[in-house]
Amino acid sequence: MTSVQSRIESDDRLNQAFNLPATMVEDFPELAEIHDEIVTRMKAEAHGMPMNTVQNLLLERIAYNYVFLKYRELRGETSGREQKDLNSFWLSMTQEFNRLLSVNEAERRDQLMTDVVDVFQEAIALIQDQATRQAVSQSVSAGLAKKGL
Repeated sequence: MTSVQSRIESDDRLNQAFNLPATMVEDFPELAEIHDEIVTRMKAEAHGMPMNTVQNLLLERIAYNYVFLKYRELRGETSGREQKDLNSFWLSMTQEFNRLLSVNEAERRDQLMTDVVDVFQEAIALIQDQATRQAVSQSVSAGLAKKGL
């Protein structure tokens, strides 16, 4: 088995963590749709960012705990204090996920800018005339600096 096949199978097994308990779905089928939509949207928001196992499991917990809270509400099983505690716990997880996305977004932006500068430098190096090459290089540098890049 190749490492790619192994990775795909590992991802498939991890996806099993994204299942709701049957009792929730039997009692309120719409919760499965809500859960799937939350997972789909959160994965889309994190698309292109490196997501380690813990981050993927955090995503799963956020979706599950939201649906669990909704399940308890629909069953009328939450008191004021318990509702507040469940909401606070869920919010703390979402804040952590958003923090991780922000950190990853900054890293992605920095890497993208490094890549863009590399492309510019490679293109500028193709200019044969030294004076033109120097003028274009200075113009590009000044333009990037002006934009705060």
